[in-house]
Amino acid sequence: MCTGLAFAALLLLLPPTGHGASPQLPELGGGAPRASGVDLSGAQPRARVPLPNHPLTLLELTDLALQNNPSTRLAWARVRAAAAQLGIAGSAYWPQVDGTLSVTRSRRQSLSNAGSTGPSQTYYGPGVSLSYLLWDFGTRAGDRDAARYRLLGSRLSRNQTLQDVILTVEQDYYQLQGYEALLAANRKSLTNARTSLKAAEKRRELGLSTVGDVYRAQAAVAQERLVLEQTRANEAAARGRLAGATGYPVDAPVAIVPWSDAHKPRPPAIGVTRLLATARRARPALLAAKAGELAALANIRAVRGAGLPTVSVDANAARTRVSSGAGSSSYQVTGTLRVPLFTGFADRYARRQAQAEAEQARADTDVLRVQVEQEVWQSYQDVQAGIEKLASSAALLKSATLAAKVSEARYAKGLDSILDLLTAQATLSNARASRIQTELDYYSALSALGHAVGGLSDGAEVKP
Repeated sequence: MCTGLAFAALLLLLPPTGHGASPQLPELGGGAPRASGVDLSGAQPRARVPLPNHPLTLLELTDLALQNNPSTRLAWARVRAAAAQLGIAGSAYWPQVDGTLSVTRSRRQSLSNAGSTGPSQTYYGPGVSLSYLLWDFGTRAGDRDAARYRLLGSRLSRNQTLQDVILTVEQDYYQLQGYEALLAANRKSLTNARTSLKAAEKRRELGLSTVGDVYRAQAAVAQERLVLEQTRANEAAARGRLAGATGYPVDAPVAIVPWSDAHKPRPPAIGVTRLLATARRARPALLAAKAGELAALANIRAVRGAGLPTVSVDANAARTRVSSGAGSSSYQVTGTLRVPLFTGFADRYARRQAQAEAEQARADTDVLRVQVEQEVWQSYQDVQAGIEKLASSAALLKSATLAAKVSEARYAKGLDSILDLLTAQATLSNARASRIQTELDYYSALSALGHAVGGLSDGAEVKP
């Protein structure tokens, strides 16, 4: 597996303060449900970008996931909704203007003569009214600031969602790479077992071994075949998970580039203390929680202002015509000072609620910070352990390979028993699987570390 792929994927982790170009996502589609029943035309997920028909790299898979995964579209939709909410909060600073058109039909009856009624009259005409809040004690400012911080939080949450999608693709990609490599290793082990079976059968024909050796060799072949079939099933499941993570149906024929050992693993050379500090200031989820704190504090100002006086002006103008031909015009301007006197203690409880919500937001941030620090610490330790395990697994594979070759030669000369040969081959098979699993664990831990920190900069290395 190429370490360059791992670092390229880590570099895709978006810094939360960045304002890069947004992925080009199509408009949300889908028709309304049919009146006669449920419309199943969109029941299956449909990717927005066609699946390429060539083996894909990790970078290509990540790019496809950022465009196709429904979680990314959901995150962008939430940002747009928060932006609209900010616009709504800002509209309170503008005057509210309404236009009217009224039509009235009336008839008057004389009180002096009950039987006498006047002619019917129709009154009609346009009008316009204006209402403008001139001054308050921070209600509008608090609402607008809270909406601004919520928009910031939604953008940071969007970045976190994108990083979560990237991490999911990375983990599924490495799992699929591992199972493909494990399939190749299982086929080698099955070939070796079959070779041992042929050797045991030949030795028995020559009278150099017993039928028990043949049975043991047959059992080893059956065991390797069983392991191969289980690995094939795991590989198919991993391919489906990767297809789903990139936004395609699980049965989509997603192909990835073959396993490569061309580059040696090179972890980031940054101490854990610096990684923890980076996570505190760069993890999007943690920054989004802090934005939630600021929104809660701004909401306190808005709630306090709601119970204080306000000054507003109202104006209206109208032109009225009568069907008889007469008409008149009128206008009115009113200034209002509103002083809340008693609201049934609603203002008091509203302030208490806002303060409790602010305390809850601060506690949520503290809980999340501890969780982020634990993720960074655990991922860092996994990377460090992975470095040591890579060296050990390489030594184990080399020794097991040499031991298997020696045992095969000794068995052919009658110096080793079939048990010695099968034991050596089983050790080699386990060493191959261990090497693959070790590499998979290392690259997965490196991806998890980048995700926990909130993104690793180009050229950064983790110190052992």
